[in-house]
Amino acid sequence: MESESVGSRGGFYDQSGALKDFVQNHLLNMLALIAMDKPASLEPADIRNQKVKVLRSLYLCDPNNIADLVVRGQYQGYAQDVGKKSSTETYVAIKVLLNHPRWQHTPFYLRTGKNLPNKVYGNFHSL
Repeated sequence: MESESVGSRGGFYDQSGALKDFVQNHLLNMLALIAMDKPASLEPADIRNQKVKVLRSLYLCDPNNIADLVVRGQYQGYAQDVGKKSSTETYVAIKVLLNHPRWQHTPFYLRTGKNLPNKVYGNFHSL
């Protein structure tokens, strides 16, 4: 999560938003790396195959219950930054569940955003 606004990237960002810019390109990759089973080897194809298994095990949410799993938001002043009224999200939080025996009933929370009070690289703590 970032403390910076979209700045000079406003034109690009307004086309993609947090979901396309960061969730699909970065957070889903991190989820796959964290949740994947041990690959047969460190060959790229074996690692990719395990990552794909994780992505295929994502539970698809019921569109009627999407509000229970996804939060979208936009920082105040975004319209001024991009020079127009926009519904593009600059913050998104998603609760993800996997259809995998090891991760059954274990939620993963994917969050990203722009122009937040603090820059956060990771929010990890022991249980």
